[in-house]
Amino acid sequence: MKHCNEKQVMHFHRKLNKSFLLSVLNGCKFVFFFVIFAGTVLSAEAAELQNKLVRVRYPDDKQKTGRFLFETAVRESDELHRKLGAIPGQQTTIILAASEYEFRRITRGRLPEWSGGVALGDGRTIVLKPLPVFDKNGYRELLLHEMAHIYFAAIPGSNRFPLWLNEGIAMQLSGRQLKLEESISVANALFNDKVLLLSEIDRLLRYPRAQANLAYIQSLLAVNFLSSQIGENKMPEFLRELARSQSMDATFLSYTGKDMIDFEFAYFAQLEKKYKWLVILNFESLSWLAMLLMILLIYIAIKIRNYRRLKKWEEEEDLFWQGD
Repeated sequence: MKHCNEKQVMHFHRKLNKSFLLSVLNGCKFVFFFVIFAGTVLSAEAAELQNKLVRVRYPDDKQKTGRFLFETAVRESDELHRKLGAIPGQQTTIILAASEYEFRRITRGRLPEWSGGVALGDGRTIVLKPLPVFDKNGYRELLLHEMAHIYFAAIPGSNRFPLWLNEGIAMQLSGRQLKLEESISVANALFNDKVLLLSEIDRLLRYPRAQANLAYIQSLLAVNFLSSQIGENKMPEFLRELARSQSMDATFLSYTGKDMIDFEFAYFAQLEKKYKWLVILNFESLSWLAMLLMILLIYIAIKIRNYRRLKKWEEEEDLFWQGD
């Protein structure tokens, strides 16, 4: 009996030592990640501007950018609140990374390479990748896109909304306008039957850059179409009702007269009508058009030359007979 107790005691001590070592290792791991994160985000060279709504942290050598981000965030906060009908319950922290490398360190490499910013899941932190040069329009669009995600997340129940709605609203509130080449990319997708279903936009972060761009563009166009159906000033009311409702179909039917399937059909019909013809503006299409136009011009030039030659011959023949 005594021998058995000694074995139990030894086993207990081994378990205790193992547990202690695991605790120490886990503690070290926590400290290591905390130091890495804190050292990256809260470096000694960082400067800061803040009020009760926003706090902007930025590298000391990017004073101009940091001040622009702070002033833009403060100025646009009320507008985001008005357009979404929600406001974050705590101060929003905006971090401008010093470089693309630091951006990847802060976000721990979890985002695709094409990502320019992120609103973290805590609902109060935004991390922005620095642009190659100071660009007011670029930084404004990037900041407002991520701030829209923060305000969107403040709507109770919004975590159940489809990604196209979240991203489309963020694109719309950032003032994003489609460039001609982006409109042509929609036309190409329609022509080649590669347009994304709205449900497929949920896989956005897995897509390569070109497909991700198409997903963002389609999200914006879907939200623009939704706004045209319900009225832009009704979006906050629509979002609150959608969050409360147990059925997205019922909410869409109530506000647009269409359930989700019919809404998507109508949205695709609008894309076809508005964008598909732009496929002729592809470089390849333009090359063929230029070639056809050149052939047509050559044909017309030959016809005109032959006509003039024939006319000249007729005049010479008339003169000949008159001379006789």
